Amino acid sequence: MKCCNVVGVEIRADGSACLLDLKEEGDWQVKARILLPPAEERDLLWQANRIARRMEETGIQDIPLVLLAGKDKVEEHMLLVPQGLAGNERQEAAYWELDARLGEAGQDIEDYAVAICPLPQDTMLWGGIVSRDYLVSVQAAFEQAGVSLTDVFVTPEMEMERALCMGMRYWENGTERRWGCTLVNQKEMQAGWNWPLVAAVAAGLVFFMSCAVIGWDSWMLYAARQENWSAKQEMARLASEKNKMKLLENIRQETAGKEKRLQELSARNIPWYSVLVHLGSRTVEGVWLERLEFEGRDKLRLSGRAVSYEAVADYVKVFEEDKEFFPQGPVLESSEEKEKQELQPEGSISFQLNITL
Repeated sequence: MKCCNVVGVEIRADGSACLLDLKEEGDWQVKARILLPPAEERDLLWQANRIARRMEETGIQDIPLVLLAGKDKVEEHMLLVPQGLAGNERQEAAYWELDARLGEAGQDIEDYAVAICPLPQDTMLWGGIVSRDYLVSVQAAFEQAGVSLTDVFVTPEMEMERALCMGMRYWENGTERRWGCTLVNQKEMQAGWNWPLVAAVAAGLVFFMSCAVIGWDSWMLYAARQENWSAKQEMARLASEKNKMKLLENIRQETAGKEKRLQELSARNIPWYSVLVHLGSRTVEGVWLERLEFEGRDKLRLSGRAVSYEAVADYVKVFEEDKEFFPQGPVLESSEEKEKQELQPEGSISFQLNITL
């Protein structure tokens, strides 16, 4: 989306308003500034009418208008996400962290428009939420005033000019409208599993089982070494030097074999945590996973539903293109149309997918 000239407006808590005429000349720059004095009237419709009149007086009424949400309307959060994630995976992890935090406070994230932005030279992400009721009232007020409100911005920047310039960069480059500083016409998060939590639980189970197997082999190795010590004590009582050498060699070979098997077991452990976190980011609109099963040491079976066979094909294609994590590609074991149930959402195609790691 490309735009070379916009008017940014901020309605402040004291009833004043500030309009900035922004133009893109390599980067967004302020060309004109208009200040409207404080007023006792704080009604949004009254403010929208006042802004519309001033824009018409200055001849900028045809320029797209964006609103910077006031700081008193924004609830800010600092969000810490796991290391090793990149791009949208970090922002999605931050979204679910914010969802959990609001749930603990008795709030529903669906009642808010959410902006999530990375901070320069910081491992944490900034999250800002604005009530959807406020967005609706703002849009209605400007619509009644005869002004088309293009978007509403919220950013971690405190200064208005920097905040609007940052918002315009996100607005121009944002193709999905899920993350960033823009709040109007955001792409909704799909209702589904909390994949980071599912991945964490599954990874914990895999880690526990791996530790149990390695612990068992370590105990067997310890027992073998105890047998080695006992055998050496027995060997000291042997009179024949030849019998001593034979016994020592047998013990050495047995211990070396068990140590080798333990090393091979450790080397073959699959990094299930990384696989499951990556699997959680492989989503396709119109596809819901219902079951995740491990088969053997290196196979996954996925079962789920989709709204159409095209959605199933798109989901299979995602794994076919991801050769780094799934080099052997997926195998679609079955897909069939199911009768729609009363409590079942719109998905009517069931499928099973096998993946070999």
